[in-house]
Amino acid sequence: LEVVVPGRRSEEVFFATYNCHPQLANNELSGPVVWIQLLNYVHQLSTEGNLKYTYRFYMGPETLGAVHYLSRRVRHLREKVIAGFELTCIGADCGWTVMPSRTGETYADRIIHQALTDELLTFDTSDFRLRGSDERQWCYPTVDLPVAYAMSAKYHDYPEYHTSLDDLDFISPQALGQAFQLYKHAI
Repeated sequence: LEVVVPGRRSEEVFFATYNCHPQLANNELSGPVVWIQLLNYVHQLSTEGNLKYTYRFYMGPETLGAVHYLSRRVRHLREKVIAGFELTCIGADCGWTVMPSRTGETYADRIIHQALTDELLTFDTSDFRLRGSDERQWCYPTVDLPVAYAMSAKYHDYPEYHTSLDDLDFISPQALGQAFQLYKHAI
C-alpha cells in the first residue's frame, strides 16, 4: 500500500510500516495503527494548505515487501526522500530506543532525537548493527535512505517479542497515543 500526500515542495518525508505477523500487537499492529493516524493528520494538513513537504506512506510485508518496493521505487526515493521513519514496536510502555540510520548522521536522526527531547521522553540509542526490521532494506549501502526511528519496546529486547504474549494486553492506548504525538511532533 502506498499513499502520497502532496505538499508545497517535492522533497519527501517517508513513513513505512509492515504487517508481517498480524497476531503480534506491539511488533506488528502498533505501526499500522499509528501510520493510519499520521496519514490522516498529514492529509488534513494538506487540505488546509499547511503541508510543506510531500509525504509518502508505505505499508507491506516485512523484508520481502520492502525489497520489492525498492526494486520499483529506489531511484525516486533516493532522489526525493529527505527523512524517513519506520513505524514498528511503538505500542508498549517499555522505554524508548532510537534505531539510527546506517550513518547516524541524517536529517531523520536529528529529527527523531529532537522530537524525543522536545516531548520529554527519555531514550537510549541502539547500535545500527543491532538492527532487525526494514531499516535493513531502507539503509542498505546501495540504497542508503535517511531512515531512523524510535521504538517504545525494541524488537528482540522484550521477552514477549515474537511470542503469543505480544498481544493486546501488552500494548496500551496511552503508548500508542504517545507514539502518535512523537511522530506528529516530528512532522
